[in-house]
Amino acid sequence: MSVDPSKYIPFLEFCNQIPISYSRARKWLKNGVISDKDYIIVSHKCYIKIDSIPKIRERSGYQEVDLTGYISKPEAIKIFQKIRPDTDHSTVSYWIKTKRLKKVVKWGKRTYLEKKEVVAFSKEITYIGDPRYITGVEIVKEYPFSDKGLKSLCDPFFPGAKVLTGGGSRILIPRDEWENFISTHDIVKCGKSWIRPKHTLTVFELTKRLKRTRKVVKKLLENNEFPNMIVYKKYGTFIPIQDVEAYEKRQERPVYSKDMAIQEFSKDINAYPCRHLRETVRLYLDFGRRKIIACKSSNPERIKDLAENSLTKTFSVLILQSQTEIYELSNEELQTILYTGNAPMRSNQFFVQFLRYCYAIKDIKPEKDLYFVQNKPKSDDGKEIYSPEIYHDFYLHVQDIQNHLPRAIKSAYYANMWLYTIMHLSDVWRASDIVNHLPSLELDDLGIGDFAWFEKNRLTIRQCQILVHQVYLKTKSKVTGKTGALLSFFVPPDLLECMATSMVLSELHRRLSKNKNNSHILLSTFKEGRTISTVPKKFHLRFFEERPHLKVFRSLVMNRSTMTYLFYGITEENNKDSDLALELIQHVRSHTDQNTSAIYVKATNKDGSINRVSYNLCRRGHFGWLYNYMIMAAAQSADVRQTLEDRTQSIELLRKDLSLQQTERWAEFFNTVRHRRKTIMQMLYRLSREDLIKIIIQVYSGKMPSKSEYGQCLAHPKCSYPRRSSCFGCEWFIPQYFILTEANNEIQRLIKSIKECQYGALIDRDTGYILHLLDIIEQAIEYFGEEYVLQFVNLPTLETKLEEIAHLIALEQI
Repeated sequence: MSVDPSKYIPFLEFCNQIPISYSRARKWLKNGVISDKDYIIVSHKCYIKIDSIPKIRERSGYQEVDLTGYISKPEAIKIFQKIRPDTDHSTVSYWIKTKRLKKVVKWGKRTYLEKKEVVAFSKEITYIGDPRYITGVEIVKEYPFSDKGLKSLCDPFFPGAKVLTGGGSRILIPRDEWENFISTHDIVKCGKSWIRPKHTLTVFELTKRLKRTRKVVKKLLENNEFPNMIVYKKYGTFIPIQDVEAYEKRQERPVYSKDMAIQEFSKDINAYPCRHLRETVRLYLDFGRRKIIACKSSNPERIKDLAENSLTKTFSVLILQSQTEIYELSNEELQTILYTGNAPMRSNQFFVQFLRYCYAIKDIKPEKDLYFVQNKPKSDDGKEIYSPEIYHDFYLHVQDIQNHLPRAIKSAYYANMWLYTIMHLSDVWRASDIVNHLPSLELDDLGIGDFAWFEKNRLTIRQCQILVHQVYLKTKSKVTGKTGALLSFFVPPDLLECMATSMVLSELHRRLSKNKNNSHILLSTFKEGRTISTVPKKFHLRFFEERPHLKVFRSLVMNRSTMTYLFYGITEENNKDSDLALELIQHVRSHTDQNTSAIYVKATNKDGSINRVSYNLCRRGHFGWLYNYMIMAAAQSADVRQTLEDRTQSIELLRKDLSLQQTERWAEFFNTVRHRRKTIMQMLYRLSREDLIKIIIQVYSGKMPSKSEYGQCLAHPKCSYPRRSSCFGCEWFIPQYFILTEANNEIQRLIKSIKECQYGALIDRDTGYILHLLDIIEQAIEYFGEEYVLQFVNLPTLETKLEEIAHLIALEQI
């Protein structure tokens, strides 16, 4: 059966014509909207009667929609794709959902959009690909912005930016606006933000640069000290560097030179109304100018104090009391001014000096010279030093690292006092120089970041040397505040570890210090503002709690003690003359004049009397120095320390046994031995055991005589110097029992060498040498007896030391 297409249309065509969805049309079949008379079934296909369509619409209540000026969604997508190729159904649906496209009609299963609105909206998305704009994607790829962060920049910085939605947000920024932004801003991490104006500082950076607290800097900002300050609501406050430099320049004070001091001094003196003292004023101005020029200090504060305080106060308090020219006053009138003026001691001294200057200029010879005597004498007469016992206790106390370490970690005062004391024991700097010039330390290379490092570690010798070398490099160009001479930095070997440890602890405390004004000073607890306290405070003296008798610490007395003991240590023990010792003291103290150094070195002996020193020198006789040098040369290998009296007694005994000529010959011998002392032992090493024993017996029995009665000759009977009348100075000549002393010294050296050696071959070699030397001692015991040999060799001590290296050598062979 065929269907007449003029009367019937297929069911799907009916759905499109209404238009309704297929499922909805099927419902109409079920619920009777489409009656049995309205359709036919042919070959299992449904056909709707054309004449019934108006009736079906009427029954369903479905109204006609005017779609004039509208286009379907697929048609709209095609328009958008011409501008933005990636546009699809989901993109358009998102625009409809977000009301970017508002004129939308849904009719049946289809969506229709107004064509005018589609065309207008398509113009907005034409910015993508436009060279006048840069996309957010491009920016995010090159700079560390997130999409959200970049979007937040649009309002304050990019007024022409476009934020498009659909398929994800699209940010379009006018290229000229972006380039202008980049040229004026740095894209760097800045707090929580990634932007900052070029050539600016943050508030935090400003506090570090000005070395001020955050509270002070905030006050400066409020007072409009930085007029070009930039404030971003979301990103912080930024201060142009140009404004900072201008502020620093306003705060800068020119370096206070002597020329400035003279100008200020002259200005202050001329400000006083004193027409009756015109000549005195003229002379005082000249006097003051000379004083300022002659000032040795390079410290601007000292120069300023001299010009604007001491000299000015002398004039105002003392000179202005005079009713006539100062040089015309009588001695009684001058005494009245001097003792009733209540002026500082320094002003009184300047007054006397000025008076003498006036007399010299005016060629006046006073009846009586004027002096000023203090009513209250100083407690320190310039001669006090610590006794050797007290000084030695100071020296031992600072080396007790194990005891000081935990306390120095807890207290900056304790750590600073530890280092302060060590500096007095080693470098004798003035207290102000110690505080001002000890530099901060770099600890990164040592791996020390905080106090916790010391819980499981201690400084090695290598680390100590690095720290000390760092301080040396930083201080070698520093000058003392008093004389302007270069500072010298020394560290005695036995103070190396304790000094380095106290320096590290002081540095760690410095980094944690809340005193920002002195944050660059290693010993910051000794300085308050501009004032340096050379006298330790209560908290500093806790360093001496375990040794209360050391709380007498005073900077000047300690420095004087160190210089005195150093001077006498050099002249007495190390065989140096006093001129050289004094020169070293001058260098250590940074004095410009050796006579100044001599004042600090107190002539003292154990009873504190210089008369005792003179008495001992007289007992030694005219050539006592010669016997003294010979004793020092002979005892150089022995660890023997003699007092001044003991040394004098030794010289007296030696003078009875030896004539002056014999003493000179023995001195020649000891001098030669010092350069050739290894020769004897090296020859003995090469001998066989039998030959060695034979020579030793011959030496001890006196069968190898020399030309001198006091010794034997190892080269006998072949003399190396046949034309000489004596054997003094010959390397083969030895005193009768000198070989025992040399053998003992050589064994001690070899034991030390074996302990430190890492190579088996060298240990075997030194073991053979020890066996040879022990043969010498053994033969001496057999020939002379053990009691006699003990006078030259400490046998029990030697045995103990050999046992210490038993695990390194074959002890049973010995």
